[in-house]
Amino acid sequence: MYDVIKEATDLRHLRWSRKPVADTSKTMAMPGTGRTYLMSSEIISGRLIYYKLSGYDPQLGIVGHECIYEIIACRLMDLMGIRHVEYTLVNADVDIDGHTFRTWVCRWEDYRQTGEIAVTFNQYYESGKLYDETPIRFCIRKRWADHISGMLLVDYIIRNRNRSAGSVMVLKNRAGRRSRLSPLSDHGCSFLIPEYLLSDCIKNDFMKDTHVRSFLGVVNSRQNLYLIPNEQRKKLLIPAMIEKNDLFDGLQGILDDHCYDLIWEMISRRMEYAHAFLSDD
Repeated sequence: MYDVIKEATDLRHLRWSRKPVADTSKTMAMPGTGRTYLMSSEIISGRLIYYKLSGYDPQLGIVGHECIYEIIACRLMDLMGIRHVEYTLVNADVDIDGHTFRTWVCRWEDYRQTGEIAVTFNQYYESGKLYDETPIRFCIRKRWADHISGMLLVDYIIRNRNRSAGSVMVLKNRAGRRSRLSPLSDHGCSFLIPEYLLSDCIKNDFMKDTHVRSFLGVVNSRQNLYLIPNEQRKKLLIPAMIEKNDLFDGLQGILDDHCYDLIWEMISRRMEYAHAFLSDD
């Protein structure tokens, strides 16, 4: 697959840190877990390339599956016509605090256009909102309703628990006259994360909703579906037919097949509910 590189890649030269260091690395806590994930970057042939790891525990090492979940979510968004960061999953050797790990890394290229700067949605919203204007109304006024609606829909389907303001950036030119939302990213905290969601799925409780950290202010992904403007609901695409291979091709052997079966069942059931919701007049 174009988005999976299984041949081992040496990334031990990258600098990983649990503290922000300019644009080269940062850390963020995963809600509901004791983990952090680490990021790094480098310039290759004049292009800024970013990397991030799955959940990292200083005592246990790299223990999460978030990078694999990113790829599954991206493939689903491709089928749904939702703009997202183009991740590549790379089998790599990395060095963290003097220890070498063989793990799976997400790699992507800087999506900013020449002359663009990125600010968090919260920063942009707080500086530009009208009196008493909610984040969703602000997005509608800025003509971002289609992008935000797609985000709300896919977050429900994959049971994304982390939609913080940092996962959606506003990209604007330096003069501040043009702005756009960044492609969607940060879907690692979905599906079977944290581990207690795995027990829900084993009990076939695929529809159970959990707390969502959301910059839109609603903490339940099913309730978030009601934030989708009525005029957007008929425009959203839920494919009538998705093959299991569309989501998991090339990922065999990375996770246990039972995990893929549970994720497939979750997506199928939640897509069915979402389709009924969007079709309800």
